[in-house]
Amino acid sequence: MTRFEKDYHEMLKGAGRYILKKRMEEIKELKNEQRSCKNRFRFQCICQTLNRLEREYEALEELY
Repeated sequence: MTRFEKDYHEMLKGAGRYILKKRMEEIKELKNEQRSCKNRFRFQCICQTLNRLEREYEALEELY
């Protein structure tokens, strides 16, 4: 079971605010890391992770 699936089930149980807050903090940390990254490969990895997390955040936010 992926982290998204676990968070999805927790959202259905009512722990939405905590999960959304935790995910938003993670997105902010990655954006800060992305700004300071000088390694092109690492930058691409961060971009892919950010895209995935933002899509998941939007899906979870719709449940809240």
